Amino acid sequence: MVVLVYYRYFHNNSNMENIFYEFSGQEGQIILIIVTLIIMLIGLVGEILPVIPGMVLIWIAALIYAIIDKFHHLSPWTILILIIIWLLAAIIDWITTWFTAKKVGISFWGLGLAVAGAIIGTILGNLPGTVLGMVEGAIIGEYIQHQQLWKSMQVGSFIILGWLAGNVLKLIMAISMILIFLVSIVW
Repeated sequence: MVVLVYYRYFHNNSNMENIFYEFSGQEGQIILIIVTLIIMLIGLVGEILPVIPGMVLIWIAALIYAIIDKFHHLSPWTILILIIIWLLAAIIDWITTWFTAKKVGISFWGLGLAVAGAIIGTILGNLPGTVLGMVEGAIIGEYIQHQQLWKSMQVGSFIILGWLAGNVLKLIMAISMILIFLVSIVW
């Protein structure tokens, strides 16, 4: 199918403007919207699974839609708003992580091993591996630092709460990006 699309749009048509013409009709707009929404939904899944760059994918899908549509239904201001939401989500993610670490008083060892555990867990077990690796790393790191199992377990539970809070907020912001896209193309 990819070869057919390539052949139809690029091989037979000597100039790239024809791809814009193909999507200018009602059927082309519907196909473009459906493909964009599928990519955005994959991005939404990426906010849950750490392997897929979620909000980046949502923004790129909106930008490609706007370029192909020649910014007819999606203005540059809307793209700017989506960038701002994306940046706010990144800042919120860092703030929730920092606030959680600060609140529980995590040590250098706990933080370092939590990050290492999250990376190793992502490689080995995707989402469950990320969470388990991060929590286990924090618990082991805190135990190395303080030699107190209760304090280590407390840090692990706070790490889970901080991770959940950050991801719920990022998921809400990703959904808002998709809703802004839908409202913009309908209006």
